[in-house]
Amino acid sequence: MKRILAVLFLPVAALCAQDTSRILALVYVSAPLKDGFVDTNKDIQDSVKDVQHQLSRMKEFGLTENVELADLSITILTRGVGSETYGHRLNYTEYSGRYYTNAQLTSMPMVAQTLWLSVVMEIGTHRKEFTGTALNVPGVRWGRWTECATNLAKNVRVWAVANQQQIKQLRRAPPH
Repeated sequence: MKRILAVLFLPVAALCAQDTSRILALVYVSAPLKDGFVDTNKDIQDSVKDVQHQLSRMKEFGLTENVELADLSITILTRGVGSETYGHRLNYTEYSGRYYTNAQLTSMPMVAQTLWLSVVMEIGTHRKEFTGTALNVPGVRWGRWTECATNLAKNVRVWAVANQQQIKQLRRAPPH
């Protein structure tokens, strides 16, 4: 029985003792906050889990459930299908003032059947929007939103690797 418990708790212990010196950034992923509450629904929560899963598979990142410990904070804002809804993502007044303000926005080609996922990443005072996309293939139902999360995570990794010196400097900087 002790051997079984040790095997079950080993992964938990490994997560708790995560060596942040071996990763590029510790990442916090969540739904947006509104009036102190998490403003979410099933679609957003599914995307939070998908993005967390994709980032956890990358050697550059570790995950945290404490925003205060994070180097990067990623907020899953919205997702949709097609160019019209993509253009409307900035019209969500409850988010545009908090999350999109001063964020470097993403511009990308969209067709009517493009599924997309919009997030804003924050590091220090810098904000940047990332968008993950997938083509909505008729007859293929499963995995399209996961593909959006995968593509989004790849884009975050490319950005983080390109900015690794700045991330390391912010990590070493004393808190204000």
